[in-house]
Amino acid sequence: MNSKTGYLRSTLLGGVLYLVPIVVLIVILGKALEVAHRIAQPIVRLVDAAGLGHILSPQVVAVLLLLLFCLAVGRLAQSRFGKRIGSRLDDTLGNLPGYSLYRGIGDSIAGAEPSGLQQPVMVSIEDAWQLGMVVDKLEDGLLAVYIPSVPEGRSGSLYFMDPDRVRPLSISVNTGMKVLRRMGVGSGELMKREA
Repeated sequence: MNSKTGYLRSTLLGGVLYLVPIVVLIVILGKALEVAHRIAQPIVRLVDAAGLGHILSPQVVAVLLLLLFCLAVGRLAQSRFGKRIGSRLDDTLGNLPGYSLYRGIGDSIAGAEPSGLQQPVMVSIEDAWQLGMVVDKLEDGLLAVYIPSVPEGRSGSLYFMDPDRVRPLSISVNTGMKVLRRMGVGSGELMKREA
C-alpha cells in the first residue's frame, strides 16, 4: 500500500509542478491583455473616428500594444542599462531552486548559444551513461553536473565529477529535455538530428 501511496503522491506532485508554470504564464498573459485593453481604449476611439474600426478591433489594438511593449522591453534588454538590470535580476533569481536550469532552457529555445554552463552531456555513473547538464565548473577542475530525473526533469541529483567522466553532447538543452520527457523513446533520432 505504501508504494501505491508514494506513486500517487509523486505523480500528483509531478502534475502540479508541471501545470504551475503554464497556469502562471496564462494568468500573466491574461492580466497583460487586460491592461493593454484598458490602455487601448483611447486609441480605439481614434481608430473609430478615422473610420477604421472595422479593421482594428479593440482586441487587435490591445494585442498590437502588447507586442509593441514586448519589442520595447526586448530593445531595452539589449541596451547596456538593460543588461546591467538583467544581470542583477539573474543574480537575485539565481538563488531560487531550478531558476538557472529553466533560464538555460529558455535561452536554448530562444536560440542563444550555450555558455558552456547548462551544456547537455553524457555522464558515466557506475556502469551506465546518463543524460545531464553541466551547471558549473569548480576552481579545482571538477564539474557540477545536474542529472535530471525522467520524465519531468524538475528534480534530480547533483554530482561533482571529474571531466574525464563527462562527454559533451552537440545538442541543445531543449532537445535534452525532450529526450527526458519522452523517457528516451526516439532519443537516437533526436540526438542525431542535432549532431
